[in-house]
Amino acid sequence: MARLTKQKREQFVAQRFCEIYRTIANVPCDVLELDDAPDALLSIDGKEVFLELAGYREQGPHNASYDADTKIKNLIIQRWEDNPELQLFTPRPQYRDGASAFQLPRQSQELDNFVSELEAFILSLDKTRLEEFTLFAFKPLAELQQYRHADRRTSYVACEDYPTLSRFCDKLTIQYHPEIRTSMPSSSLNTRWTGLDEEELVAVVASKLQKLPKYRERAGGRPIWLLLYSEVWPPTARLPHDGLVPRAIEIIRAAANGGADAFEAIWWGQEIGVDSGSLHAVTRAA
Repeated sequence: MARLTKQKREQFVAQRFCEIYRTIANVPCDVLELDDAPDALLSIDGKEVFLELAGYREQGPHNASYDADTKIKNLIIQRWEDNPELQLFTPRPQYRDGASAFQLPRQSQELDNFVSELEAFILSLDKTRLEEFTLFAFKPLAELQQYRHADRRTSYVACEDYPTLSRFCDKLTIQYHPEIRTSMPSSSLNTRWTGLDEEELVAVVASKLQKLPKYRERAGGRPIWLLLYSEVWPPTARLPHDGLVPRAIEIIRAAANGGADAFEAIWWGQEIGVDSGSLHAVTRAA
């Protein structure tokens, strides 16, 4: 899902919930209005129901890396849209892995230098020597010949020529597609995720149960449903595969049963932001 403001994201998720719910329950379901605590008021089969939203996000030191990666990609998109020549290339930086997080440019000047050097590097390439995918690796100038002699499949570039780019990337894959113009970049973070963060699911449910009395005051006797959902992007917001959905439901159900009060229904939305997203009932209050 594209980067959205909090309100637009909540509107999008609530609307997707209604679209999927209409299909599985075969009853009308529409968003009446967006609110705050709970997040949305729905009309379900002619009855008003509040929906509180909670997005899943695996916790860990790499989370901030995805925010920085998004900023880099947004800046690349801007530069590529201004230069048709760049649109023949799709860069995929491979970020260096630090002790506690990936090494990405995070300051404004670093971001600008990173993308400017990436742009200059691509424009310097000899197209006649490019394959569809060409792998470049950054090494100190004094070691280039050593690496080039040992590995002829990789193109080695001096770190000194691109100091900011090479400080944050150890490798860079360039896809050359002369028949197609695009400004959508990639990176080594596109496919990185680890697993199901069970502690985070428990913490989210506990937090929502703690706030439920306040939601009740706002709801005025109307039922309140809770939707926990995963997204496709960033990778820490999705499960590695659909096979983990039953385990996620099990964890959420166990955490919800420990509360003194309960939501009238709890749902898990699996990658709810895409057409193939699905909705799973977790629990219903008696």
